[in-house]
Parts: sequence; structure tokens; C-alpha cells
Amino acid sequence: MGAAAQARTQSVVPESDYPEQPQRKRSQSREKPKHRLANLERACRIALLETDQPTSVEGIYDRITKRGSFVFVSYERAFRAIALAMARLVRRGEAILLFQRGETRAFKRSNLVRLVRSDRV
Repeated sequence: MGAAAQARTQSVVPESDYPEQPQRKRSQSREKPKHRLANLERACRIALLETDQPTSVEGIYDRITKRGSFVFVSYERAFRAIALAMARLVRRGEAILLFQRGETRAFKRSNLVRLVRSDRV
């Protein structure tokens, strides 16, 4: 390799002049999924509030993506993530599972939660 080629491949700034990257704390990476989960549940809740009709997982997905209230990493896992989030909302009484036939489920928001929340005010 000639002197000119060597000069082109050498860095202009010596490696010792680059700032050191701070170490990431492990606790930050553990908290991220919890926030994403809470954000997805919130997006599902909003999607249910937008309609009085029973809504499928696919319908909830359409409403969430249309509104832009949550960004899904992959399309295939989006329906599963929504189904799991909706199951948590059903367990807490925030939504009602109206029916399930195989993979098809229909959800509706729970009016009971709205009444309980209005009593608190």
C-alpha cells in the first residue's frame, strides 16, 4: 500500500480523542417493555372508546394505526400483542369479551368502569 492510500485510510481524529460512550444501566432496558405495554393498553382503550359497536382485534389494530397512537414493530405480532393487551383489560373490567370463535374475538368497552370512575369525581 502506498503512502497516499495509507493516508486516506487513517482516521483524521485519533481514537483517543473520541468521547467515551456512557454505560447503559440495565434497569432502563427492563422498564421499556412495561412502558410499551402501558402505551398499547392505552391505545386499545382509546380504540374501544371511539365506537359503541363490538370490535375485533383487527378493528382495534386499524383504529390504532389510523390514529397513530402506537407504532407496531411487526405486523404479524401486532394482533397477538393487541389480543394480550385486551385480555388484561378484560381481567381488570375495563373491557368485555363478547364472543370468541377460534381466533376471532369481539370486544366492547365496559360501561361499569365509566360509572365507577364518574363516582370518584
